[in-house]
Amino acid sequence: MESKKKIREIQIKRLAEMDPDNKTTQANIITQLLKESTIYFNAQKIALFWSTELEIPTHNFIKDASKEKEIYLPTIGKNHHLIFRRYEENQPMQIIQGISEPMPSAVEIEPSKLDLIVVPGLTFSVINKFRLGFGGGYYDRILADYPGTTVSLVLNEQIVSDPSWPIESFDIPINYLYTTKGIY
Repeated sequence: MESKKKIREIQIKRLAEMDPDNKTTQANIITQLLKESTIYFNAQKIALFWSTELEIPTHNFIKDASKEKEIYLPTIGKNHHLIFRRYEENQPMQIIQGISEPMPSAVEIEPSKLDLIVVPGLTFSVINKFRLGFGGGYYDRILADYPGTTVSLVLNEQIVSDPSWPIESFDIPINYLYTTKGIY
């Protein structure tokens, strides 16, 4: 079993080397699959993430979704806890630690009030739906008490069948993984 740190290093390199057009093509297929789902249809308040270059592109999906849904993006609050703030297409964003996020003046929502959280990560197991994130534990803390539905948008290059990293007591599996190969 490899360490989480080593797997993160390998996966970051792998994602950094991906062709951007390939990422965009996969993102379009995966986000369309989510848009056509009952989960998305029934959700009015959705937490997404403003993607970095390593992640599945989400910017266009967020802009489109915000026309019919309330979209919230994560910001890092005190004690390294996530705060979800409302995304409005015409409102400025700030960049903190290289990540775009809504301004502190944006409307906040308690995670329990969200209908759906779209959770980022570096790699995902299609067997047990555990994810390996970037190492901050931000989402694990939120998901531990979250009563709603969770999904992840997963590039083919992020899929593993069985996790080769240690699963710990605080790791929380995702309800549904959306991929170009289907939903797990």
